[in-house]
Amino acid sequence: ITNMQYFLYRNATLYNQGTISNLLKSSKAGEASNRYTFNFSDLDFGEYEMIIVANCTGKGFKGDPINNSNLLLSYLSADDTEDYFSSHFKFTVDSDVSRSYNIPLYRTHGVIRYTFENLPDDVAGIEVIMENVSMEKWITGDYKNVCSANKRFIIPVSELKADSDEDFIIGTFPTLPNNRSIY
Repeated sequence: ITNMQYFLYRNATLYNQGTISNLLKSSKAGEASNRYTFNFSDLDFGEYEMIIVANCTGKGFKGDPINNSNLLLSYLSADDTEDYFSSHFKFTVDSDVSRSYNIPLYRTHGVIRYTFENLPDDVAGIEVIMENVSMEKWITGDYKNVCSANKRFIIPVSELKADSDEDFIIGTFPTLPNNRSIY
């Protein structure tokens, strides 16, 4: 995870928001930390929601943060091979006692890696089509709408070898519940 956007809501009203663009490294050289600490001191009593979106910058993250139910991640294309993570966490502040919470991030968008072995010399391209994948993920809800994830790969003749394996990667959201993808 390289960057995060966060939104803190109090009683369904946007209370605080920000972007962390360069996540801190752990004390071990070269090893990324698997934790980030948000410190919100002096929170008023009330119901809170924390929304975190990680690794999704630009066109894939949409919506007006004033209303958290408007925030969504959109499927851009099979060329988008970033891993997106998100979380929607509710908590209550009802005393002056300091509390800490672990908020897990869930993989929201990932990649599928295809490996084709022993391709014949006369194969110059491969097209991968996955049906029934989600088109969008509402941050406070579920995946919605169905689309196809497809990509055509051209294999240069110079790289064709009957004994070689070829790897192909496409970015995709998961299929909707109780749906299977055909590819």
